[in-house]
Amino acid sequence: MSKLRRGELCEGLKVVDFGTGLAGALVAKMFVEAGAAVTRILPGPDPFAAIYPAYEVWQRGKTVLNVDGPVDAAMDTALASADVCILGGEDHPDASPRPKGKLLAARYPRLVVLEISAEPGNTERPAIEALAQARSFAYEHSAARPIMFAFPLASYGAAMQGTIAALAALCERQESGLGQLVSTSLLEGGMMWCAPLWFEAEHPDAALMADIPRDVQPLIFRCADDRYIHFMMGTPGALAKLYRILGIDDPTVDPNDRGMPTGRGERKKFWGDIERIQKHIVHFSSGDILQALWTEGMGAEMVEPPGACWNDPQVAHNGILARSESGTRYVGFPIAKSISPPKPVPIAPPRTAKRGPLAGLKVLDLGSFVAGPYLSVVLGDLGADVIKIEATGGDVNRVLLRAFACTNRGKKSLVMDSKSPAGAEIRRRACLWADVVHHNSRPGVSTKLGIDAATLQKAKPELVVEETSGYGLDGPKAQRAGFDMLFQAFCGHEFRGSGEGDVPLWNRSAIVDFGAGMLGAIAALFALLKRRQGEQPPAMFVNLLDTGLYLMSELVQTHNGLLAGAPRMNAALTGQHPAERLYQAADGWLVLAVRGDAMAARLAQAFEISLPKHVADWGEAEGQIIAATIAARSRQELSALLKKADVWHEMCDADRRDHAMTDPVLQKAGIVLKTADPKYGDFRQIGPAFRFSRTPLVLEARGEIPGCGQHSNEVLQELGYSQAEIENLVAQKVVG
Repeated sequence: MSKLRRGELCEGLKVVDFGTGLAGALVAKMFVEAGAAVTRILPGPDPFAAIYPAYEVWQRGKTVLNVDGPVDAAMDTALASADVCILGGEDHPDASPRPKGKLLAARYPRLVVLEISAEPGNTERPAIEALAQARSFAYEHSAARPIMFAFPLASYGAAMQGTIAALAALCERQESGLGQLVSTSLLEGGMMWCAPLWFEAEHPDAALMADIPRDVQPLIFRCADDRYIHFMMGTPGALAKLYRILGIDDPTVDPNDRGMPTGRGERKKFWGDIERIQKHIVHFSSGDILQALWTEGMGAEMVEPPGACWNDPQVAHNGILARSESGTRYVGFPIAKSISPPKPVPIAPPRTAKRGPLAGLKVLDLGSFVAGPYLSVVLGDLGADVIKIEATGGDVNRVLLRAFACTNRGKKSLVMDSKSPAGAEIRRRACLWADVVHHNSRPGVSTKLGIDAATLQKAKPELVVEETSGYGLDGPKAQRAGFDMLFQAFCGHEFRGSGEGDVPLWNRSAIVDFGAGMLGAIAALFALLKRRQGEQPPAMFVNLLDTGLYLMSELVQTHNGLLAGAPRMNAALTGQHPAERLYQAADGWLVLAVRGDAMAARLAQAFEISLPKHVADWGEAEGQIIAATIAARSRQELSALLKKADVWHEMCDADRRDHAMTDPVLQKAGIVLKTADPKYGDFRQIGPAFRFSRTPLVLEARGEIPGCGQHSNEVLQELGYSQAEIENLVAQKVVG
């Protein structure tokens, strides 16, 4: 297995990049690092270079074309031969206008046009991270008040969902010969992280209502050396092991208790008895307690500031960090592949039925928890048929039904004893049935089970195999237990998300898990594109460690060792700069997004206050002046002033989820997925965050939550078992 080299996945692919800001840059960067020839077209000034210290390295490997006018001859030549065009991503009043997606898609029929806007169906509203957070995730940490997240979740969500959509359209184009307009938005990019949290049901029950509460206290603890660690239960006997390490004598503890939450605990005890654990752990140094937890096979990591882990041996082994010609270190390509000699493979015949760009694709999900299963949900949204094989008793994540639902909706569930010879044979047949196989077994386990990439592709060379791991397939930490929160801690997200003097902040949406699921889908689509071109697909590998680093791609380290980018939140958790921040009015909260000196002057005039001419010169003193002005007025009065002055802003309301889940525009777009569920009635949840102009998604059955083993009989018939054989497997308790 090796890191991808330039040209190995997208050789010959041509991309035209009109992208703006963080989201657009990350899409183009993904294509560059996968080997595509990317031409960046600049119809005017690009103000984002002054905003992001990493902007220069994001543009590496591109050919830059400066043009004048909406579509000049040079631009037309580039677009006429291109395969993909990237539009939008982030707005700035000083940026030059870009072409419209519909016009380009109509003019160039083979072109896949990706357009990233502010919200579905609206390319006029400003696409700004802070405004998107106000409309999605701002109230998802605390019930009392909104906060801003240092991790720009809307931009990363839109970038990864947009990349997925563009690759899916390219795969479909191999059959149809036609491109199309694919679209996503920052609002959808923000809402997709709400998937395990936002549900509405006509007839909810206790299982569906149980979720990770706001203001939850995670397993983050201060040690004797004043450093914080974050550990996770979930491994066999974790609770008893922890208490033994800490010297807690509790005979009531079940020695087999994994310590998983029930979904019904209060916020202070959701993950465990926080107060009891803290009283004991404070007597241990961080290094000693980490070593003890690792010895017992439990997942644990230090809470580090951004960049502190860049010299870690496992990070170095994975090769995720790259270096520019000037010596700047930055986060590189987050996907790895196996080395295998290229072989021709059969190209599937064209399809006639259109149920999305991946209609007819067959996916086998052998994963559990979040990161792996979310990959196959994404492929299912794109039209694939997904079978999920669960161990006897079901996926351990079923204990949190919401988390299970958003990562397994729309799949067919087969429950069986995989350790039995008959179960192993069922799994073998299922692998041969599939076009894509995914699992997230711990490194080495897949080889023992015969589901490693080498074994599977030997039996079926055209099979796409994607494996998701914690720290990577090999290296000094490869065998350690890996969970989302450990990588939020280790990669700097928890430190960055908290303000100065605050306790580290875990994002309860499991950003690393869901990020790995999206990167896994991107990896599978890269391999599938190779297969549809008639080449043997490489086996693809994603891990949570590399994902955690990728989700901080704004961070760079200059040649002299200084870190830049990825700024920390202020102490109040309202923002990183006074120009883009949450402010409390007399009757609620709103977000300002003041970009450019001209807009800053208009704000100062509207508020009748004195501010420095250049936004870059604003500091906390200016923030306090703005805050005092806003605090004295109602939101209605403020909105009228700001609209008249053409200053970008957004109201931030605690009931945003309720409005979003009933919004007809969001339901039509599919990001709010409405299902007529036999148990829950009118059932709404977060759906796919992308749309296609020519191969629209068919989502009627994609919202169903599969019962444990609900489809066992149906799936076995599809794998070629007779009814008599199925009944015998049930009688032998091979199948549940």
